[in-house]
Amino acid sequence: MSALSEQIHADVVAAADGDRDAFARLVDATKRTVASIAVAIVGDVQASQDVAQEVFLAAWRGRGRLRNPMSFLPWLRQITRNRARTWLRDEARRRVSVETDDLVAAAVDPRPTPAEQAERQDELSLVAAAIAELPDETREVVILYYREDRSVAQVAELLEMSPDAVKQRLTRARRRLREDVATRLEAALSRTAPGAAFTGAVLAALASASPAAAGVAIGAVGKSGAATSWAKLGLLLSGAGLGAVGGIGGVVFGLRRHFRDATSAEERRALEAFRATGIAAVLATCAALTVSGQLESAALAIAAYAGFGAVLWAMYFVWLPSIVEPRLAAERRADPAAAARQRRDRTLSWIGYLVGVLSGGAGLLAGLWRSGLL
Repeated sequence: MSALSEQIHADVVAAADGDRDAFARLVDATKRTVASIAVAIVGDVQASQDVAQEVFLAAWRGRGRLRNPMSFLPWLRQITRNRARTWLRDEARRRVSVETDDLVAAAVDPRPTPAEQAERQDELSLVAAAIAELPDETREVVILYYREDRSVAQVAELLEMSPDAVKQRLTRARRRLREDVATRLEAALSRTAPGAAFTGAVLAALASASPAAAGVAIGAVGKSGAATSWAKLGLLLSGAGLGAVGGIGGVVFGLRRHFRDATSAEERRALEAFRATGIAAVLATCAALTVSGQLESAALAIAAYAGFGAVLWAMYFVWLPSIVEPRLAAERRADPAAAARQRRDRTLSWIGYLVGVLSGGAGLLAGLWRSGLL
């Protein structure tokens, strides 16, 4: 057994017991293999980064089902091939991922110059065209070879092939590629190999992927060349942080009408206190859900969500009515028809609250189930 195999075996055993540092070492040791297999199937460097991160998140969730640590590499390769083929079949998901990446990139990175955009697109087009020229059985070998510093032995070990078989496939691939294309492909594959930012992105997603936020965290994994955008955004906000942005937006925009219709400075001050409390409640709930993900505790996640539902009820059906009632009473005195409108608004608020709480609870339970915590 080589030193690499021994380290992988030891880290698989430790990761199965929940050691995230060991899993980080596994990601570092195998990320090029996973990303290379993914790009060999999907033919798209950006998409392969997305697929590769999903693979490692799936591997972390399923680590307890791996009975033999020596089977880790073939198990990981099979997960990668399955996920890549699913990506090819799922056009709707591809569109969502592209839109998400555009938003993430715009929020985190300065916009590249037109020249940089053109150079990047040329490079990605070259990789896609060159991969399409290669026979299916040689693609994984060629891509991994250039990403593993031209080490035949390393490629052979990671793909569990003989060095001679690797050399034969490389020879066949070179015959298919023109010399100038082969040279440019080597450089492009080396530059697009997953680096430290990729590992950081995976760990950020693991740390933030509480059952309620896991879908957001995974879906937001960027498809940039080295996962840079997602790494930055994931480390800054995390998946639960993205949920916090949406929750805070709901609080702020939901109060706009009340701020607009406020008739006194006292009412405005009370609304400002209400808004601050709502934002604090959202942040506290997201923090609790993040902790529940780190502890892998379904009970904590459910308790956090139930507490949030209770806080929302108290705020919107006890506190907020007490703030706006003087103004609503004046409206009823001035216009008898206002009473009917206000009753209708209260009914719609209750319906919205119940639908939101029930659908959110269903999403939480589904996330817990998918994460294997239920």
